[in-house]
This record gives sequence, C-alpha cells and structure tokens, in this order.
Amino acid sequence: TLLCGDLVNQPDFDGNHAIIIDGAYGGQARDINGITTAGVVTPASNFGGVILAGTTFAILPIRTTPAEVAALTALVVALAADVEEGIDIVAEPSESLIETWQDLLIDPNIWTVTNPATGAAWAPAVAGAFIECLTTPNASENARLIGDHLWQLHSITPNLNLIVKKTIMEWTMSIGVLANIDNAHTFFGWIPGVGNTRNNDNIIGFCLLGDVLATLTDLGSAETENTTFLEDLTLLHKFRIEVYEG
Repeated sequence: TLLCGDLVNQPDFDGNHAIIIDGAYGGQARDINGITTAGVVTPASNFGGVILAGTTFAILPIRTTPAEVAALTALVVALAADVEEGIDIVAEPSESLIETWQDLLIDPNIWTVTNPATGAAWAPAVAGAFIECLTTPNASENARLIGDHLWQLHSITPNLNLIVKKTIMEWTMSIGVLANIDNAHTFFGWIPGVGNTRNNDNIIGFCLLGDVLATLTDLGSAETENTTFLEDLTLLHKFRIEVYEG
C-alpha cells in the first residue's frame, strides 16, 4: 500500500491509476483497488517490491489501462526525472521583427538610407493598403536601403550562444525602368555589414544578370547564380529569403 495524508478529505480515487514517480520502482503503475479517502492507496496488484517512505507517486484520472496509459506513464516519469535532476527544458523561441514605415517616416533606428546624389531621395508613400518607399536615382547614382538589425545566421557553428535557428526575410518590390538599372551593382538580400554592397563576399539574396532576376549566394568570394526566373520586375512581386540550420 501507499500512504499519503494529503488524500484525506479528497475525492475517492478508487479505480483510478497510481504511478510511482521515483525510487527503485519508478515508472510502475497499478489500478487502485479500494477507497483512498483515509490516506491509503491499495494497488490491485503488488509493485515490484517495498515502496520506501518519501517515494513520490501520482494518481491519474484514468480508470483503465490501455496502451496509451503506458505512454503517458513514461512521459510523466521522464518529466519528473527532468525536474528531479534539475534539467531545464527550453523551447526555441520564434522571434519576429517587422521592419516597416511608421507614420510615413523612415525610422533611423531601423534603416540606414543612402540617397542618390541628385535624384529623388528615399521617401515613403501610401500605395493602396500598403506604405511603400520609393527613390529615383539619376544616371550613375547609387541608392541603398539597408536594415540595421544584425541576425546570427551561421547557427550550426558550435559553442556559440545562439537561439535563432531559422530566419525569414520577406519584402515586396518593383523596378520602374529595368533598363536603367546597373546590373553589376544591384543586390537585394542579406549582407554581413551595413556598409556592404553587391561586391562584398558572403552575401545571399537576389541580383540582376542581363536585366533578368537571379538568385545569388557568395561564400568567401565563390558565387553561385540561378537565372531561371522570368518575372516582369516592373510589376510588384513578393520576395522571400529563408535561412535555416541544415
């Protein structure tokens, strides 16, 4: 029998399921055969041996012993062991950051803006249900819009204090006059640093090759491009880059 004064004046658990949590017989489970309101739990059959004082057990609101009970018993014992041994169970959080336009302003804490020298500077505007940001460079001028947040992407590197295992970046974009864009300097995607450009190593995203959209990955100056896209870039498209631990 099992003794527990906490059962006095509690509902009667006769017929329920009792599980030994710790000790020599942890994980063993029996039906309860008898009233429990006096603080005594009588198993329908003996446990593997004498249950010592101080042993923890649980009573489940289950009155049968199907296969699911065995699985539930194992889960309860495993969780109890984790608590007993001081093991922390930490779920990986799903972090989310939305970089957007606030009240038709570009937040300087989120974006670094490079305006064209003489052309129209970056400026947000309402476009239907959305707010978009536009610029119109003149010939031979650069215009850049760079998010300032740094994300640790090489999550498979050992011995780093990393939580984020997958990062997704999405945005919508269109190009007014595609023929006016310098393919050699055009890049949309992830860069190692705020000041980096299409010419830097270790970047991943999209570029233009012969005015055709292409994916681009660069690892230590070794570039890989894919030009199987046939989208009309003068139309509004949604772009997505997903980086994850593989």
